[in-house]
Amino acid sequence: MIKGIDISSLLEMETSGQKYYHRHVLITDMFHFLKDQGISSVRLRLWVDPYDMEGEPYLGGTCDLNRVLLMAKRLAKAGFTLLLDFHFSDFWTDPGKQTKPKAWKNFSFDELNVALETYTEKTIRAFKDHAIKLSYIQVGNEITNGFLWPEGKLYNQNELIVGGYERMSTLLKSAIKGIKKVDTEAKIILHLERSGDQKIYREWFTNVIRNGVVFDIIGLSYYPFYHGSFANLKRTIELCHHELHHPTLIVETGYVHTLCPAPGAKMVVKDYEDGYVPYPYSEKGQALFMGDLIKFIEEQQILGFYYWEPLWLPAKNISWSSVSGREYIHEEEKSDGNEWSNHALFDYEGESLLAWQEIKKG
Repeated sequence: MIKGIDISSLLEMETSGQKYYHRHVLITDMFHFLKDQGISSVRLRLWVDPYDMEGEPYLGGTCDLNRVLLMAKRLAKAGFTLLLDFHFSDFWTDPGKQTKPKAWKNFSFDELNVALETYTEKTIRAFKDHAIKLSYIQVGNEITNGFLWPEGKLYNQNELIVGGYERMSTLLKSAIKGIKKVDTEAKIILHLERSGDQKIYREWFTNVIRNGVVFDIIGLSYYPFYHGSFANLKRTIELCHHELHHPTLIVETGYVHTLCPAPGAKMVVKDYEDGYVPYPYSEKGQALFMGDLIKFIEEQQILGFYYWEPLWLPAKNISWSSVSGREYIHEEEKSDGNEWSNHALFDYEGESLLAWQEIKKG
């Protein structure tokens, strides 16, 4: 089983001076700690140009190519396998936003495909030039409603856009073509959220397969609050394995360990309302979730999991976004701070939580 984590924000955490502890003893080598807990793989997100017009970073990890290469080189040297997560944007992407890079904003559809192929080829070549092996490459992040909007968008207000799947599939093939020019060994992942919704997985993957997109693994996000029970997830996994004939990998997961808000932040999950809550929002509840998730993964023959940002805490100068970053993705109404840090596997003071024990023994 792959036991992975996404620690894309680690360089910013290191710059902030954040310290981490395990059983109240300072962790002096984080990579050694992670390997001792059973972590074998790391996922890193990649943004195209995460800076504003004045050259100031958007934050949230500031995951440009140079910084991702720096992290990847360290991780590979430490013995971790790597999953590269292309967002194809200058900042965060998810089903609610898939903003084109600033440099590609006025491209025609044909120009966009050329830029995409050139970009993926150049990026993967940079990893090869640095002798960094990629085991997995994720082509888009949570692209349930497509990517590179508006050209690659699938739905407007629940109405399927005519030609949407065809255009998105063409863009996916351009991105994959660029990757394959350099790396024919890394496994290609296509990643959706809504992992409890069997219907959308059948529709989405049937369409991209019909349109000639060749890939290796179906990646899923699974956060119970948003995506529901293990029973719902099981139906989707069975569909992927037995009808779509592709292996599956949970490339994002997480669970809340406290409802106490992080200093200076409005949390994404801040109460028990409007979501599925199978365990208490507590340190013990988080550990129970991880233990049951690992058992589920084994039972369903899923390739493994990546816990999302377990080290991302509300430290000094840490924020999910700058003001200009929020403007870029049109989320100006949101606050500063680390709105996701109550999902971390360390408390706000940097002490490790019980869930690590479940990961290690699982």
